[in-house]
Amino acid sequence: MRYLVACAVATMAMACALAVTSRCWAHNGGILIQLQDNQLAIGADSEVQGVPPDLSARVFTSLLSDEYYTQSLPSFLSRSPAPASTQEIPPGTSLYWDFLPMNIEGSVSNLWYWSGAGTTPESVRFTQLSQDGLNLGLYNVTDTGDNRQAVVTGTTERVEGGLLGVTDTFGDALRLHRHNYFVLDDGDGVVPTNVPEGVYLIAMQLRMEGVAPSDPFFVVAGTYDLISTSIESLDAAALWVEQNQQLLVPTGDYNFDGLVDTEDYSAWKQQFGSTGPFPSQGVYADGNRDGVVDLADYTVWRNYLGAAPAVGNSLAHGAATVPEPPSLAGLAMVLAVMGGQPWHVRRRATTLR
Repeated sequence: MRYLVACAVATMAMACALAVTSRCWAHNGGILIQLQDNQLAIGADSEVQGVPPDLSARVFTSLLSDEYYTQSLPSFLSRSPAPASTQEIPPGTSLYWDFLPMNIEGSVSNLWYWSGAGTTPESVRFTQLSQDGLNLGLYNVTDTGDNRQAVVTGTTERVEGGLLGVTDTFGDALRLHRHNYFVLDDGDGVVPTNVPEGVYLIAMQLRMEGVAPSDPFFVVAGTYDLISTSIESLDAAALWVEQNQQLLVPTGDYNFDGLVDTEDYSAWKQQFGSTGPFPSQGVYADGNRDGVVDLADYTVWRNYLGAAPAVGNSLAHGAATVPEPPSLAGLAMVLAVMGGQPWHVRRRATTLR
């Protein structure tokens, strides 16, 4: 706890100083968390009174400090009264986070790195990590003073996080306002931290009991030495992620391995008929996020099997263009046949170029 408090003032000051030189990404403020149609909805909140949130935002930046490589931005907040088209999250609700793997050019990893050599989206080249022990995580600083951290290390796994926070009433304005810490570490347990300077990318998802989890969102974290001289590199990386976000975590990837393949069909079959809470047993097969795993979710998976949607397409657009799902009787026959015969071909999602 002392470690985090010691660097809090420095990181906040650095973020404020650099923000004025950067393109005004909405994600320099906070990640808004509300309810919308029985799902956790996220967006960007500038934390400026009178400025409406951007519920379409899925990319956020974090400006890491020079010695401790920590940052308490973006923050996490939930509002009461709720912004237009959303609903309030009731007081006393526990919110959790998870880290998700991402697919880039056929490779799957839950942590990606770019040197920052360039200032346009075309120059961005995320690669997998080569330094042993390096990890990026989120500290959960609870009201009891208990610090727990979940980290990603560049594996192909979905990593279950922890308790992000519990909603409460703060006057008439907020249900939640947390500044948990993103921490980049070299794994040797001593300061200073020795890591490659550049830009790091993680994917996250928020969840609460009884509703569908949030859409995936992304945190693009830049190290101090890079962003103090070239904030444009961080902007370029954020824009690249914004342009390619639908390919990084493909629709229909029900087991969070970065691929849309027959294992996702198995996850759907395992959860067929379930009504939540989700995720369950490490998978989440409610592809259309209507609160129940049914034939419509089979159609979502089938539509994306072996291919990812074009950049910029949304789940709603993809679901609207798929063929009608098979009848229940017909699907029962398909399940009976498929359940007894192995599928030998795993088809990868279309990858980024």
